[in-house]
Amino acid sequence: MKFRYKPGRSVVGIEPQAVGDELARINQIYGRLKPKILVDESRREDAILHEAFEWDDAIAGEEYRIHQARQIINVVQVIPEQENAKPVQAFINVCVQTESDEDSERAYLPAQVVADDPEMRSAHLATIKTRLKNLRREYAAFSELSNVWSAIDQI
Repeated sequence: MKFRYKPGRSVVGIEPQAVGDELARINQIYGRLKPKILVDESRREDAILHEAFEWDDAIAGEEYRIHQARQIINVVQVIPEQENAKPVQAFINVCVQTESDEDSERAYLPAQVVADDPEMRSAHLATIKTRLKNLRREYAAFSELSNVWSAIDQI
């Protein structure tokens, strides 16, 4: 799988392929990708993403590192193998069952996993529709976007 950064975004000093491969490796081990797991996996000084985090507690604490992890996860896209296909978000934040199967939690899963699972796909589409409708309400005054608003109203 080939990875790239979203346009205008990056993880300073680390190639996108290395970041994507590391995220995929962590996802493979844990079955999901969570910001806290990414921070923990990056603590070792020889970890691929170690330098992407602020480790000086006088500057930033654990919650800030978790925020940094979210930013790292969200900046990576997958370059599809199909010719002329556009890059897509590598990992999508979804609600997944916990190991005890009694509760659910937020975690990042590969976009293809979400797309291929009918239940997760449906839930993610519902989230997208809600976000679009919220945007429509927030920016309804911009008549230049009336065609966009009409399309959103139809979903």
